[in-house]
Amino acid sequence: MVQEKSTPKISFRKATLADVDLVFSWSNDALVREQSFQSEPIVYEDHVKWFANKMNSENDLFLIVFVDSIPAGLVRFEDIAEKTVIGILVDKNFRGKGLSATVLQGATDRYFTEYTSPIFAFIKQSNLPSIAIFKKVGFTFLRADKIEGHISFVYVLKKINDG
Repeated sequence: MVQEKSTPKISFRKATLADVDLVFSWSNDALVREQSFQSEPIVYEDHVKWFANKMNSENDLFLIVFVDSIPAGLVRFEDIAEKTVIGILVDKNFRGKGLSATVLQGATDRYFTEYTSPIFAFIKQSNLPSIAIFKKVGFTFLRADKIEGHISFVYVLKKINDG
């Protein structure tokens, strides 16, 4: 008997202070550090302060991603009041499974239920998988830029008006 591959259930919840260690672990993953504009390992004490600030900020939407009820990554929307910048991170155990575009689509859909500001993504030129995923979800190329000494691309996604 052939068993059909089931589609994983992806869900989100707002991050809480209890997520500090999980997010620290994800953030210090070698591939995550490599694709970040600041590639040095993160110091735990610095992370705890940064995380507490994010949890207390009204200008950030910080979501934990779940795949079949298992924590699988995060999506951050920062500076919502000014210019929203997105960051996405997928746990190494969930990479390569074709989930990133679905996660990104779900997170941006959730964002646009509460906010209307365009979302900007800043991606290193060398991060071809991320570029492909953002394009697949509908982000459009805005410009090339140099960020923290890295040639990068800026992509934008605007809310589609329903009428």
